[in-house]
This record gives sequence, structure tokens and C-alpha cells, in this order.
Amino acid sequence: MSNTTEEERTYAFSFQYAIGLAGGALGSFSSGYFSEFATKYGYTLTEGYRLTIIGGCLTAAVGLLPLLLLKIQPTHPEDKMSMSITSLRSIDWKFCLKLLSSRALIGLGAGLTIPFLNLYFRYVHNSQPSRIGIYWSLSSITMLLGTLLAPLLSDRLGKVNLVVSSQLLSILFMLGLAFAPSESIALIPFLIRVALMNMSSPIANAFALESVPRKEQGVMNALLMLSWSLPWSLSTLIGGKMIERYGFYPSFISTSILYLLSSILFHLFFHNTEKERKISTPIPPPQPPSPQRFSRW
Repeated sequence: MSNTTEEERTYAFSFQYAIGLAGGALGSFSSGYFSEFATKYGYTLTEGYRLTIIGGCLTAAVGLLPLLLLKIQPTHPEDKMSMSITSLRSIDWKFCLKLLSSRALIGLGAGLTIPFLNLYFRYVHNSQPSRIGIYWSLSSITMLLGTLLAPLLSDRLGKVNLVVSSQLLSILFMLGLAFAPSESIALIPFLIRVALMNMSSPIANAFALESVPRKEQGVMNALLMLSWSLPWSLSTLIGGKMIERYGFYPSFISTSILYLLSSILFHLFFHNTEKERKISTPIPPPQPPSPQRFSRW
């Protein structure tokens, strides 16, 4: 947030998310081969897994180095938030609850279905494990494409409209996936749905952090993570029991309903927020280009 302007921020958040997806896909693809490759040099498969984990840790450690190159923006006293009752009372909790309630509904809906999609393909369409692996690799590619398109669409539609429209469209493909008559047909809504839902994630995060004062952005970021992870963990437990007892279709329909409620609430709460912010914020005069413009990257 502190190293980007408002015009850059949507692109920065989306590219950061996209690069993370690409790195995750590459790591997942290569790790399976690496553990098997180690067995050719006298290691057991278990030792190969251990070497893979160590390699992942070393790679993550290297990922810390670019953070050291980031320029730390100076923090003004008014931007610092002390962990006191007075500071917590100053937070606009009404706004936070609106934002977090919509986020929590998405987490609840996702937990009911998303962790079990591999089982859906395996037991409903009798997909072979090798094919399921290919499907997940393809889903990473579509997620990457959707994330890269998100900032361009956000410039045209606005952040709120993009989040709402992508979530609503994903519901149609979620239902299409649930009632697909064959494996090949199910693959199409599966790939489109994952792109639509993950397209909105970095845009929604950028919108949330832009909407609160700088001193509250750390708290908001933590609350966003919490409002997702807690409902997800709860609904995953419920979703597993629901699928075991009633099959996959009730979980797909429940997820679609929760996504719909989240989209409706997000639109009702925030459809005028971006317009109001643009009206209330004066347009700054044009500034001459600075030779240090890109030093913070």
C-alpha cells in the first residue's frame, strides 16, 4: 500500500497475486518430479520428500531477499496506531463489519465445496488421478489469466462492480459444474469459475485497504484474513459431513446461495463508495516526472 499510488495499486496487487499463483503452480508441478528424481540417486522416496521440503524452505528463504530492497516509507505520527482501547474505538467498526460479513460468506461458501472438488471429479465423473492433476494445473493457468485481466477490467468497471459481477457470474458456472453430465463438459465451468472467483480477490483486498486510514490498514489486513480462514475451517468440516451423507449437489447449491448473498451485500454496502471517494478527493495538479519515480520498486 505504502509503495504504490492509487492508480498503480490495482495492478500491483493483481500482479503480486498472479506471480504467487504462477510460483505455486511451478512449485507443485516440480516437487512431485523432484521427489521421484531423488530415488534415482539412491535416496528412498521418503528421503526424496524430505529433500523436497528442504528445497521449498530454501526457496522461500530466498524470497525474503527482495523484501530487503523495498524502500520503507516514512510513517507520520498520525499514521501510527497504538494497541489501546482508545485506538480500537476509533476504528469504523460499522464499515469493517459490512466488509467482513461479505468476506465471511464467501469463506463459508468456498469451504463447503472447494476442498472437495478433486473428490467430485473422482467419484462423480470417475476421473483418473492423472487427469485430475492436469485439471488443477489448467486451473492455475486460468486463475493466472483472470488475475492479469482484473486490473484492466477494474479500470473500466470499478472495483466494486468487478467484484460483484465476477462473483455473480461464477455462481452460474458453479451450478453448471454441479449438473454437468460428463467429465469433459464439467471441466469447462470448473476452469471458468475458478478464474472468475480468483479475479475478484486481489481487487477486493485493494478496495478494502484503500477504504480505511493508513494507520488501520494493518488491522484491516488481519481481519480480512481472519474473516476468511475461520468460516472456511468451519464450513469445510460441515461440507465434508454434508457430502458424505447427501452427496455433492447440496454443497454446490449451498455454496451458490452463500456467494449470492455475499454479492448482494457487497453491492448494497459499497456500490456508491468509489463514486463518493472520487467526489470528495480533489484531483491533484499534474506533477513533473521525477527521476526517482521507480526507485521504490
